Amino acid sequence: MSLNVTVTKGHDFATGPVTRAALNAAATPTVSMTGSVSASEIADGAITGAKITDTDADAIPNSKLAVTAGSIVVGSGSPGVGSEIAAGSSGQILVGSGSTLASVAVSGDATLSSVGALSIGDTKVTGAMLNTAIVDDTTIEIDAASTALKVKSIAATNIGSGSNGGVIGFTSAGVGANIAAGSSGQVLTSNGDEATASFQDVPASSPAFETTTDPAAGTTSVCHYIVPGDTTRIRLQLVGSGGGGGGDDDTTTYGGGGGGGGAFVQSEHTVTENSVLKITIAAGGAGIGVGAVGTGTAGTATTITSADGGTTYASAAGGAGGVNSNGGVGAGGAGGLASACSSSDAGAIKEDGQSGGDGDVAYLGATATTSDQTAGYGGCSRMGAGSVGGNISATDAGSGYGYGGRGRDDDSSGAEYVATAGGRGHVRVFLLN
Repeated sequence: MSLNVTVTKGHDFATGPVTRAALNAAATPTVSMTGSVSASEIADGAITGAKITDTDADAIPNSKLAVTAGSIVVGSGSPGVGSEIAAGSSGQILVGSGSTLASVAVSGDATLSSVGALSIGDTKVTGAMLNTAIVDDTTIEIDAASTALKVKSIAATNIGSGSNGGVIGFTSAGVGANIAAGSSGQVLTSNGDEATASFQDVPASSPAFETTTDPAAGTTSVCHYIVPGDTTRIRLQLVGSGGGGGGDDDTTTYGGGGGGGGAFVQSEHTVTENSVLKITIAAGGAGIGVGAVGTGTAGTATTITSADGGTTYASAAGGAGGVNSNGGVGAGGAGGLASACSSSDAGAIKEDGQSGGDGDVAYLGATATTSDQTAGYGGCSRMGAGSVGGNISATDAGSGYGYGGRGRDDDSSGAEYVATAGGRGHVRVFLLN
């Protein structure tokens, strides 16, 4: 459609005189327009902002604005010219820069979904971020130094999942961790500072069995122990036999060295009821007699194996014999070494036996002396006390099991005292369930 313009003259001079009034009327024609103006009939840039009405009824409707779906129009430049900002990706927001707007993703410690849900990242909220003035007295306690959850502020059902029957503890790094429930009958036990607690078998207060036979000198004793019904866990404690005391050369001023104590082993094992344990213990090493010289006899290992010997549950090494004085101080025999012990329990406790005293030391910590050819003391074991050295009766042997024998000595009156033998090996069996 086009625009039609009709101009009607203001005065007709066909008749009548030409007067001033007629001339004025003729100079004012009537103009009328019909139809409409098409886009092709409007010059570029011809319509200015002043020509657009600000009356709501006559304003340009939104339906007449050509804007990409999801975008918005903002001013750009100076003077501002409208331009589109694209909708952006899901979960983005409009952010002003001081001169324009941009659609950007939420970053840092939180994320925003396409439906407006704000999610704070794991471990992002720290105590320093909490306002100390905002406390509800039921869930959080905050002061300048610390932040803590109040008692009963977290329901048990809101705590993360763990093993059934387990508890929550902390690792050596101070990080919360689940502690597995362990086996039936076990109790939660501390494993020392900086170590995670664990469920362990209840320590047995007394052994169900221990060896009582004293093997003859130079021999061993073998017995068989049957695991009682319904027993599946046992603890074994054993010491090797102690070494005998060393000799004393009559022409010297030195005594013989004391024998070393036997090593100790404690181990725990899973067993089946009615299984058989083969237990071997030995007599302590012999000491050197009156008028004799030489090194005392070494102790022997104590062992516990399966009945057929195919499995060694534990073995504790014996102590070494004391050395003969032979014109100088007789060295004390070394205690049984933990490194020489063995066990099928990777967590077994293994301890060295105490070494015997040199032939001029009567007891641990005593001052060395050559007076009256002092004998060296016998080393102790975990289950036995070694004999005191010096010039004492040869009958003053050690006590218990696995101890080392004292060395031989002569006193100033010419009396001679034999070295004593080491203590025999020993075994204790504890039932843990």
